[in-house]
Amino acid sequence: MLPADHKGLVTPRHRGLRMKFGLPMAVTLLLIQLVAGFCISRNQGAKIAQDLSTRGQGLAEAIAGISATFLINYDMTALEDIVTSLRRQDGVQWAVFFDTKQQALTPIKDMVYDDSTVVFTQPITMEGQDIGAFKLGVSTASIARALTRLNLLFAVSTLGVTAAMVLILTGLFTHKISKPLRKITDFAQRIAAGELRQPAHGADDGRLPVEGHDEVAVLSEALNHMADEIHAAHVELEHRVWERTRQLEESQHALLQAKELAEAANRTKSEFLANMSHELRTPLHGILSFAGFGLKRAATASPVKVRDYFQQIDQSGRVLLLLLNDLLDLAKWEAGRMPCAYQRIDLGGLLATVVDEFRSLTAERRLTILFRAPDSPVNIVLDPPKMMQVLRNLISNAVKFSPDGGSIELSLHQDPSSVVVGVHDRGVGIPDEELTTIFDQFVQSTRTKTGAGGTGLGLAICREIVTAHQGRIWAEQRPGGGASLFVTLPVHGPDAIGADRVDREEGGTRPPDTPIAPDSAPATPCVSV
Repeated sequence: MLPADHKGLVTPRHRGLRMKFGLPMAVTLLLIQLVAGFCISRNQGAKIAQDLSTRGQGLAEAIAGISATFLINYDMTALEDIVTSLRRQDGVQWAVFFDTKQQALTPIKDMVYDDSTVVFTQPITMEGQDIGAFKLGVSTASIARALTRLNLLFAVSTLGVTAAMVLILTGLFTHKISKPLRKITDFAQRIAAGELRQPAHGADDGRLPVEGHDEVAVLSEALNHMADEIHAAHVELEHRVWERTRQLEESQHALLQAKELAEAANRTKSEFLANMSHELRTPLHGILSFAGFGLKRAATASPVKVRDYFQQIDQSGRVLLLLLNDLLDLAKWEAGRMPCAYQRIDLGGLLATVVDEFRSLTAERRLTILFRAPDSPVNIVLDPPKMMQVLRNLISNAVKFSPDGGSIELSLHQDPSSVVVGVHDRGVGIPDEELTTIFDQFVQSTRTKTGAGGTGLGLAICREIVTAHQGRIWAEQRPGGGASLFVTLPVHGPDAIGADRVDREEGGTRPPDTPIAPDSAPATPCVSV
């Protein structure tokens, strides 16, 4: 709290208001005192009677008002305490409480009626009903003496003092109490309306001005502190509401995402089971069918026909084995247990080898694979069989989804740190929203789920192999229709492959900083990153 030091009080500035308020009051009070002093000497008796009546009647009414509760509850102790307290007052001779039957409830031994006693009777009511009465006996002698002394003292002492006190009190009230109280009232109303920082009466920051060190200054400072606390609490509450709202929205968003993921996983599982059932049933049905034909016609069929049955069984068995191998490979990649043997090899030659494997298939469908091998070798470190598996899968998809008589373009670009391989077709394409999900397990594009589509394992295995080489695989829409799939690989292979690298550069030239590893170097597991 501020110290109650009045030495620094500001002198009142509004002398006009002080004069307007104080001078008429001083003149009026002086005239009243002069008239009162003159009338006291001539009307002493009337004054005594009037004062006595006023005092007694007022006291009786006040006692009747405060004693109603005690009377209705028959609290005799409280009534007697009131009577005892009244009798200690100057001029009171006796006081008695009565019930509605005029039976005295307090002692009446001093109850005397004479000429020097004035009796005041006041009914006691509660909710409009009489519940008793109160009688008060007041002595006129003591009141007369007190009134005489008071009037004489008042007449002598207040003639000069009253005027000066009126002027001083008027000025202090106007400047130090009335004006600050108006500001405090206005400030409290603005707080109640929620306008904690709205300037008023010239206050630039919306706070009460604190002047001096008196009680008004202390009250102003307390109101300012209260306003600051309310404002801070309001800001904190708004922040908490915003934070909880944000957390609720995030939780709802997370729950919605989890729900969507669960639904997508369930759909993927159902689609995978349906696809796998179809893919497994087709070769098994071929094996069983041709085995049945062979059993039924073993004695009558020609050797050529029997050999044809066995060829069909062998072909169906190989398809089934390839599908199971894909499932096993994917499981090994996910578990990080797929062995890899890294070598430095010409990626351009590797890509040309894979392209040659598709010559017969593309010839049947009149497809053209456009690939121009680089003039110089593109030597990078990789696992050749694994990378050939990736290239076969990408080219196979392009052949599978390209229209007859179309073309497939292959690209190979190298920079100092990486190599990018691209496979571009003019097939059905991939929707924009599926450019990422087609690399997930058991997921197929909605445009390839029927017809030439597979089980959705090939691209998932490709991503695992490329990721193990610390590369990246992605798909893009091709302008004009079709799709483009890209694979980027680091030139120097994975940073920490832990495998021995074997040079396989034709021509016998090798960079001096490339270590030579024995051909029998053991393979190391490829760990997906």
